[in-house]
Amino acid sequence: MKKLFTPMYFIVFLLLFCFSLNAQVLGEGGWRIGEKQIRISADNPEHVQNLYNLKLNLDFHGPAYDYIIGYVTPSELLKI
Repeated sequence: MKKLFTPMYFIVFLLLFCFSLNAQVLGEGGWRIGEKQIRISADNPEHVQNLYNLKLNLDFHGPAYDYIIGYVTPSELLKI
């Protein structure tokens, strides 16, 4: 009976490994083509309001929220 379970455990482990590897490789496909991370200083309130109005994917960072991290495509970068 032990001889039957040993190959079965190996097959289950191999399948789990393949699925996790596949998820890591294909998981990057969720990003938009050409998307990159940018950092923008947030020292001008008017500029920050204009960025907010563009409805981009932006996050405020820093202890005093003094900079913005954005994830933009090349076409969105031209708008900024």
